Amino acid sequence: MNFLQRVKNVFMDLLRRSSCAGKSLLVLMS
Repeated sequence: MNFLQRVKNVFMDLLRRSSCAGKSLLVLMS
């Protein structure tokens, strides 16, 4: 499996677990 795909899956899982932390990560990553 593609490494980037795995990272994406983990990232989406984090977004589901806590939207607040996920949104913060999104802002930092953007």
